Amino acid sequence: MMKVFKEALACSHGHAKALERAGPNFLRALALFLILPIAVANAQDEVEKARMLAESGETAEALALLEDVIVDKESRATTVIEARYMRGIILLGDGQTAEAKSAFAELLREYPELPEPYNNLAAIYAAEGEFEKARDLLSRVLEKHPDYAVALENLGDLYAKMAIDAYERAREQNPEEFLTEKIEVIGQLFEPRSE
Repeated sequence: MMKVFKEALACSHGHAKALERAGPNFLRALALFLILPIAVANAQDEVEKARMLAESGETAEALALLEDVIVDKESRATTVIEARYMRGIILLGDGQTAEAKSAFAELLREYPELPEPYNNLAAIYAAEGEFEKARDLLSRVLEKHPDYAVALENLGDLYAKMAIDAYERAREQNPEEFLTEKIEVIGQLFEPRSE
């Protein structure tokens, strides 16, 4: 097949002899050669369109569009990964936490070199109060990507939430005022800020 592509490329530059050698496969090869980049660009455009649909609240349409990209055999592998990741983000934003967790866990198993699935799965675990699982995921991603700023920030936030949790449990055993003050100080880190 590569030979046919090379011959098709040669023909597209005016080499008539290559046309004769390519024979009946020429048109098919030339069509694939010319159309494939368009299909790849279209798939990337579809992922961007899905993102915009989700931002405007049309999550069902966005998810359907991403599913089309994911199952399309002509989509580039990186575009499919991006579509699968975007699907997880949209599911999470739509409150479909179990489905999002599954999507990120699947990406993590298949592409352990990607940092984003670790981070997003850790965020889900942290929101569910499963701090140890979240910390383990963030630690694993930071071993591979020590400068991944989002994971570093999330690990800091996680430790702060773990501190609040520990102080609250300690306060149940010993209701000292200084524990309440510590909880309040750390809690201020998570209050919305105005700009």
